[in-house]
Amino acid sequence: MKRQYLALAVLIILYAVGVFAFVTNWDEVIMLTPVNLMISFLAITLTNDVIDRRMVAFIVAGWTLGYGIEVIGVQTGWPFGSYYYQEVLGTKVMDTPLLIGINWLILLFCTRAVTDRFFGHYLLVFKAGIASLLMVFLDILIEPVAISYDFWQWEASTIPLSNYIAWFVIAYILHILQYQLVRTYKNLTAIGLFIIQVLFFGLINLIK
Repeated sequence: MKRQYLALAVLIILYAVGVFAFVTNWDEVIMLTPVNLMISFLAITLTNDVIDRRMVAFIVAGWTLGYGIEVIGVQTGWPFGSYYYQEVLGTKVMDTPLLIGINWLILLFCTRAVTDRFFGHYLLVFKAGIASLLMVFLDILIEPVAISYDFWQWEASTIPLSNYIAWFVIAYILHILQYQLVRTYKNLTAIGLFIIQVLFFGLINLIK
């Protein structure tokens, strides 16, 4: 438990610096977003009570599927809509940042942790639905910030509804897979990171 509190303290500091960087347009720090993503990912995986082959299998599968669907999205415009990535998220292969798969994993683990904390006794199909709705909620907060700071851009003048529908469907499938492979995921750090991200993107949306 102590390592979870320590990881949470590091994340609070990290995202507090991030808020300052975004609101002051401190470009050098904003370009360190890939470092933020990797630290966040390590914080919510290495502090979990159980780290076994099943969890590693989900990380590999989740990254592959999350990155893969983004590649399809960038190349074809399906299923999210037509969009393209800029340079902020780091190295790209097939015009898609490799770290976008890590972002999918972060959101999957965080929304799973929150769902299990409050709806842990519900049926799997219901829990996967709640966790997926939480991911869509986060995406709604993230999209305006990402567009404003050139993480990615949409070809259309507005974010298409298909983006949010696709997010829910894909997140639901991945959550079902996560529940099948990762049987135990009780992580205070992941719950804390979910709250931090809601506050982080919510605050930037208000003041940008």
